[in-house]
Amino acid sequence: MGDQCWFAENINVGDRINGAVNQGDDCDDIEKYCYNDDPDNCDEYGALYQWNQAMCGDTNEEAQGICPDGWRVPSHDDWTTLEIYVCNHAGNDDCDTEFPYDQTTTGFQGNDEGDLLKASGYSNFCNDDSCDDNYNFTALPGGYRASSDSDFYGRNAFGRWWTSTERNATEAWRRSLGHHYSTVLRNNVNNKNVGFSVRCIKE
Repeated sequence: MGDQCWFAENINVGDRINGAVNQGDDCDDIEKYCYNDDPDNCDEYGALYQWNQAMCGDTNEEAQGICPDGWRVPSHDDWTTLEIYVCNHAGNDDCDTEFPYDQTTTGFQGNDEGDLLKASGYSNFCNDDSCDDNYNFTALPGGYRASSDSDFYGRNAFGRWWTSTERNATEAWRRSLGHHYSTVLRNNVNNKNVGFSVRCIKE
């Protein structure tokens, strides 16, 4: 899309561990969560990772992390570039205003860009069943692993993805697409031990 090349699926790499256990940050021994500790969910939705594991312990914004050679964990700005591309091609106005390159704007952004990125065939994920995966991004509602009780929530309703951009030692930026909104949600997550999906972007 534009000058970017993204994975068309959530990454699924590493050895599965139970959601009750925190992951490490070693890329020689990658650990992953599968929703409800069921490997079949990793096969369908991709795996879930804590931020430090996704980044392999690196805090560099353009770290390779768990992505294969030639790819890396996308930054906050990489996601913003994607959103502006979709916004412009959908014919929406003020795309640069809707998706600014800053680290202060949070909340729901845009109009229907989220629905344009969602995979079709998941009716609970789509707002008014309007998802058609226009750009073959195939965003999946893989849910997340909570840090508070180490349980899993939101499969088929939410997709949440890490960025490689830290806010501070305990917070990092994320993106979220959900069943009750057509927009894109961007904000900081105040606990890197949450388990989210990861997309890779080509170097």
